[in-house]
Amino acid sequence: MDIRLYNTKDLPYHFVLFYNLPNDRVKAFKQTLQGQEEDNALLTYCYLDNQCGLSYHAVCWATVSEDGNIEYKNKREMTAALIIREGGLECDAAVFDEKDMPSFADFADKIKESYGYLEDRTAVSEDILFDEFRHPAYPNDVIAVFIAPDQKVEKMWVTEQSRSEDGGIIAKLLNEPYNNLMGVHEGDLVKILPYDIGDGKQTPVAVLDWMRE
Repeated sequence: MDIRLYNTKDLPYHFVLFYNLPNDRVKAFKQTLQGQEEDNALLTYCYLDNQCGLSYHAVCWATVSEDGNIEYKNKREMTAALIIREGGLECDAAVFDEKDMPSFADFADKIKESYGYLEDRTAVSEDILFDEFRHPAYPNDVIAVFIAPDQKVEKMWVTEQSRSEDGGIIAKLLNEPYNNLMGVHEGDLVKILPYDIGDGKQTPVAVLDWMRE
């Protein structure tokens, strides 16, 4: 699944395996980390940096076979440190709990010792509107669903400005939509309302002009 489709609060303090890497990034990473020809995936550990936000520290190379088997190259020492910031790598990813990766427990512990373990920022409170969809490093930022008139969907970040009288929020759009039919642009104020899209969760959904017609 594309890394951008994961809920951001589910990523910190998990191991994230990036695969189907863009060719240019694979080449650059292999030059930095002395990757070998068969290396086609990169295992990272995701954490929160107080200054830089969501970050991924490279742990080791891996090889993902066509049938989905994963071979980790953790016996091969990394020759340099590589930290990828949020949005710095957009490709498929698999997320693993720490308990499912006991061979890498020492690495996770070292990251927590160096950067702190900000577990409270990943907790979800039912008393905070859209808390599950808020950014763990920037709690005023919410990932919201935008639906264009052609029914194409985009998820974009907004930053809360105020509460609306009908149970939602008024927020500033932080992204420029890919779809020019969306009718809104970066910096615009939009209303975001909670809506159950069928999974039982109150998902933040933007109310756009075409929906009012």
